[in-house]
Amino acid sequence: MINRVRAAISIVLCAAGLSICVAPAIAQWSEEGVIATSNLYNTALTSPKASCANFATAKVISCVYLDWSGASTRQNVYERTSTDGGITWSTPLMITNDVGDEYDPYLEYDSLRDRLNLVYAKWRDPSGTQKNNIMLRTKVAANGSWSGPTLVTGDGFNDYWIPSLLTLHNGTMLAFFTMNGPEGVGGVGSGRIKLARSFDGGGTWSSPMHITNTCDAEYPRAVQNSYGAIMLVFSRYDSAPSRNATCADGVQPNGYPYTDLHQIWSSDDGITWTGESTLFHTPNGSALHPYIAAETGYRQTPCAGCGWAILFAMPDSSGKFGVYKISSENQGISWSPPTLMSTSVWGGPYNIDPGFTIGCRGYFQYYTDGYPGQRTIVRRYDWASTCSVN
Repeated sequence: MINRVRAAISIVLCAAGLSICVAPAIAQWSEEGVIATSNLYNTALTSPKASCANFATAKVISCVYLDWSGASTRQNVYERTSTDGGITWSTPLMITNDVGDEYDPYLEYDSLRDRLNLVYAKWRDPSGTQKNNIMLRTKVAANGSWSGPTLVTGDGFNDYWIPSLLTLHNGTMLAFFTMNGPEGVGGVGSGRIKLARSFDGGGTWSSPMHITNTCDAEYPRAVQNSYGAIMLVFSRYDSAPSRNATCADGVQPNGYPYTDLHQIWSSDDGITWTGESTLFHTPNGSALHPYIAAETGYRQTPCAGCGWAILFAMPDSSGKFGVYKISSENQGISWSPPTLMSTSVWGGPYNIDPGFTIGCRGYFQYYTDGYPGQRTIVRRYDWASTCSVN
């Protein structure tokens, strides 16, 4: 599958004016590389996380992550960039400085506006309510600075978590996030996925609307197909046996609740949603932390020939978690069996949080490993030997 997609991506990037026009006969995977290490200073198991995106016109990969190695660093989001497709990286740069903890970062390259969009959750909002808000920052040049924060949603009463963004073909921005849930103020059974939209590039946002019925749903990630329909994938909170398993997809023989990967679709730019159903089930336990995207450098450019991929975390038959990939050649109608994508495997599912982008050398994936290391790991599938302009 990857060879066909490699050729399709080469055509897309060449047509867009980038240098990757001819793929070499042999592509290869790099070793896993570590670009950040947090070394958690306490036993928190829900952070840090990482997200990467390719600032395509400048051929610069940006990765944002959390550094929970100390009480001061854990309050902000950090960034490292690479101008050679992920081989070497800049020194870490702190890019947020709000009062209170910031976490759950998600990066998107907005090709319509030629900028990076960063959405994240923020605890202890400026009003002092100590609830979680969703914030947005943007960067209009690969070597530029990030804007100040804009509030996407926050009401002082509910907790909002794990956001993501999807900029549609027409420029409308959709922000997805979970409201409440077992880790929030609502408790078990209260978690639902919400959606807010912006028609002015993220300056103002609509009130959140409820879009899923699955309780305690989280990790919403979306892609838009070449016909305009939106597919949203998500999983559920993976609770321990001591928690109420009402919102689990089932319970394993060992007593642990599990979650499947779920999907829901919209054909009218996210106004209405249908087809809420299970997308993937593994008999070995939970399928967690899905990330979906088309394998192209330009998210907002319709691409009927580009493959889709979902990266997610799941255990093997021995219980070791790794990063897996399922692929679709027909824009989400059917999916391939899972393939292990990570070299490393871990004893727990904490913060594996995988994702991918298309850099100037080729396919570029990222994920974080389990407690206590919490390293941000990257791995490339190179089909171009250089990032220079022909």
